[in-house]
Amino acid sequence: MSRSSARIYNVITGIFLLLTVAVVGVFAYLFATVNPEDRQPVIALATRIIIPTETPTDTATPTDTPTATETPTQTLTTTATFTPVPTDTAVPTDTLTPTMTPTSTVTWTPTITMTPTDTPTATPTPTPTGPSATPTPTDSPFLFGIRGEIEFRPNVTNVAGCAWQSVSGRVLNIDGTSSERRYIVRVFNDGFGQVVETGTNSFFDPLSGWEIQVSNIINDLTYFVRLESLGGTVISPDIQVTFPQDCNGNVAFVEFAQVRSN
Repeated sequence: MSRSSARIYNVITGIFLLLTVAVVGVFAYLFATVNPEDRQPVIALATRIIIPTETPTDTATPTDTPTATETPTQTLTTTATFTPVPTDTAVPTDTLTPTMTPTSTVTWTPTITMTPTDTPTATPTPTPTGPSATPTPTDSPFLFGIRGEIEFRPNVTNVAGCAWQSVSGRVLNIDGTSSERRYIVRVFNDGFGQVVETGTNSFFDPLSGWEIQVSNIINDLTYFVRLESLGGTVISPDIQVTFPQDCNGNVAFVEFAQVRSN
C-alpha cells in the first residue's frame, strides 16, 4: 500500500472517530436530560455507529487500481530486449572473404616472362660473320711479319759458350725463298739498341742471315726486334723476345717473312 492511500485511510478514520465522539456526546446529553420514562433503548442505535466502520472496507477497492500501473513497466523491459538484435548485423564482415580472389591474378604474370626466351635465339646469327674477319691479317700495314715462333738455341757459332746472348735470324721472300735484298735489323730495349744489315752472317742463312749480340752473360731480359728498309722505314711490327736465362737457349732465332707484295 502506498503512502497516499494510507493518508486517505487515516483521514477517513479520523473523521469517523470524531463523528463517533460527537454522537456519543449527543446521546450522553440526551440521556442526562430526558426523563426515565421517555428514554428509549439506544442499543440499536449503537449498532448503526458500527456500520460506518464497514464502509471503509469498500474503499479498499482503489488498491486494485495501482496494481495496473505495475504492468506497464513490464512492457517497457520487453521492448528493450529486442534492441540488441541489430548486433547480429555484424555478419556482413564475412563478405570480406572475396578479397582473396585477386591472388589468382598474380599467376598470370609468369606467363609473360616466357616470351623473352625466344629473343636470345637471334644472337647466334651474327657468329658466322666472325670467321670472315680472319683474312684481315693479310691486310697488315707492314711488308714483313714473323714466321712461326721464336726459337731459343744454344750458342754454337763461337767459342764464348754461355758467356754469350744474342738475337739472330733471316729474311724470306713472299714465296719462302731467302731474300737477296738487303734490310736493316734493329734490336732494342730501354737500355740497349743496335742495328745490323741482313746477309752479314751466313751461319743462319747464306743470303739473309744476321745476328746481334745483346749480352755477354745469360739473363731473362726482354728485347724487341724489327725489320727496316735501308732508308729507315719500318716494314715489320716489333717482335718481343724474352730470354729464358738458360745456356741451352741463349741465342734467339727470328724469321722475318714477306706477307704482301710491294
